Amino acid sequence: MVNIVWKRLTTGDVTRTEQEGDEYLSSILTSKNWIIEGVHHKWVYPCFQIADLILFLVTNLSTRRFRIIKRFLKQKIGIERANYKPTLKILKDLYNYNTMFEYHSKPEIIDILSPYKNKLTILKSNTVITDLYK
Repeated sequence: MVNIVWKRLTTGDVTRTEQEGDEYLSSILTSKNWIIEGVHHKWVYPCFQIADLILFLVTNLSTRRFRIIKRFLKQKIGIERANYKPTLKILKDLYNYNTMFEYHSKPEIIDILSPYKNKLTILKSNTVITDLYK
């Protein structure tokens, strides 16, 4: 798996410039097969037009809040790896980002995806994802 937004270095993560990210994404999109995943939704917009299938996972707000706290605790005790130092500030930022996603970003993304309804599937849980492949 490659990361378009971040350069993962032993000294820490560094954000790619917008130009670097665009060039990297363009090289991926010229491949025969690709899967793009990300919460950095603005950079994935060019992918929607050429994608064969778009899956948008939208679990409910309380489920995501629970998972953020659970992941933080797992990272703090060392049973889950993190690409950052899990701090209370990061926990608070993720919690706030999640709330902003619910009330601002999610409606915006749904609107942006409306021209692609013929290839869009909105999934409300990871159970549904599993069921797609049975």
